[in-house]
Amino acid sequence: MLPSTLPPESAAPNVTRPRVAVHAEGEEARLALRAVATAVGARTSRGGADGEEHFALCDGASVEDAKRGGASSSLVLLRQAELTDILEQLQKEGVAAVVAADPHDLRSAVRAAGELAVARAGIRSLIDSSASVRQVIVVRQAQRESALEQVRRLTRAMGLRAQFRATVEMVIDELLMNALYNAPVDDAGRHIFADVPPAERVKAELDAPVTIELAYDGRRLHLSVSDTFGSLDREAIMSALRRCSGEVRPSEKTSGAGLGLYFVLSNVAELFFRLDAGRRSEVVVVFDTSHPKQQLCHFGIYPQQDLPAPEVVGEPRDQGGTELAASAPRGGLVMALLVVLTVVALGLAAYAALSLGG
Repeated sequence: MLPSTLPPESAAPNVTRPRVAVHAEGEEARLALRAVATAVGARTSRGGADGEEHFALCDGASVEDAKRGGASSSLVLLRQAELTDILEQLQKEGVAAVVAADPHDLRSAVRAAGELAVARAGIRSLIDSSASVRQVIVVRQAQRESALEQVRRLTRAMGLRAQFRATVEMVIDELLMNALYNAPVDDAGRHIFADVPPAERVKAELDAPVTIELAYDGRRLHLSVSDTFGSLDREAIMSALRRCSGEVRPSEKTSGAGLGLYFVLSNVAELFFRLDAGRRSEVVVVFDTSHPKQQLCHFGIYPQQDLPAPEVVGEPRDQGGTELAASAPRGGLVMALLVVLTVVALGLAAYAALSLGG
């Protein structure tokens, strides 16, 4: 079924509706893809889009049709696919994302289509407006363990099971390591820490912070790690995946040769990249806490231009410090203000009573 609350961009005023072409062999898949296009506010056509720039929604058998139709990128909808099937589709030219879902439950597909339709940043756009977004900001490599401890405290406060919290920590550690050690580049695009020993690089201070965001809606845990170097690209991601061996055990976190990425893929429900070359990279993962074992259903690589930075809701406690902050929903801010005003009013009334009594 379609989500009761559509992504923010589907109803955004004064926004040009993106054009999408739908390619599918079966009627059921075609109807499902058209429903996804409608959910994100896109204008649809059955085949090509008359030369107009567009993206495509297609099933696994129609990727070549989307390519011939001139789509700039494609989202492929598969039914109950395994990880290997998802990765096979993603390696095809022009495929930006793959979603494995039942045609009657299209939430992940709507989310993926929304990424193709509108450039976004941060996880606020992915969650209900009543949920809070928490941030951990890292400006020194030595703060990695401190940041992870803050994540531990947050996931404990969310009431997540111990085993689940351990997986979340390993995933976020892998993403944080990439953002701290692999993402930084100099003006010539050379990786700053490529030849620096670990004992030395841990002392370094970053020119720009790495931001971790987390939000939990009671079922899905959303988290992202972003940097402002923008050095990650599609080829690097696909190269890491190609280096993965089928003999790797998904439950074992191993670094190097793309195995860290494979570990993440094997332990999350959704994983996608927002890439703004030379400016910003963001990795977003989603965990479905209603299932003890995660099954990947959405993997995407979304190239974007002029990607907006997410709102920073906290400042470092000190120079280079790590700050944990909360982006409260608007309703929560209003309620907090009402509480403060009520307390002030009661205080003034009590003071007046004491003064009159005196």
